[in-house]
Amino acid sequence: PLPQFRYSTTFYPAAQRLADAVPLRLSSGEESAGIDIFLQRIRTVSIRGSCISGLSGETIKSPGVSLRRLSADAHSSINAAISVAPRGEGFEIRGVTSGPYLLVADSMEKGKRLFARVLVMVTDANIEELQVMLEPERTWRGTVKFTDAPGVQPSQIRVVFEPRSDLNPIASAEVDSSGGFAVNVA
Repeated sequence: PLPQFRYSTTFYPAAQRLADAVPLRLSSGEESAGIDIFLQRIRTVSIRGSCISGLSGETIKSPGVSLRRLSADAHSSINAAISVAPRGEGFEIRGVTSGPYLLVADSMEKGKRLFARVLVMVTDANIEELQVMLEPERTWRGTVKFTDAPGVQPSQIRVVFEPRSDLNPIASAEVDSSGGFAVNVA
């Protein structure tokens, strides 16, 4: 097939990679002249693959799939401006520029949420037959104990686990009357 070209997502001043972007700081109502961003048509590739259930081993027919562009430190990401389309029993993502990405997939099976995050390095060649294994959420159980806190009821507390990066979701749970909690993490 002929190579695909498209205008790529461009960050200021003229960067295709998030790692090369320069932040602009403007106050409310402030204007700044001389900020030009020039778009370039560059070669793009496609990612084709399928999602496999970690419970049954079967191909998942309609998973939710998205692609996120990673920062240089791989601790943050933004949504890539592309669309994911069904392809046979899998998916196809067209118009992907080179660089590091995080492919995120999720689905439901037998009342359980399945989830996967896969680091994908895109070069100048299409990625074919990428298989993504979606695993069920894990449950973390724990107990909150209070010392020197008279009158505090455990059921008034909510436990929140914040990830070290925006690549993982926040997980939280209510604490029961005995101080126990169970939180699902992907």
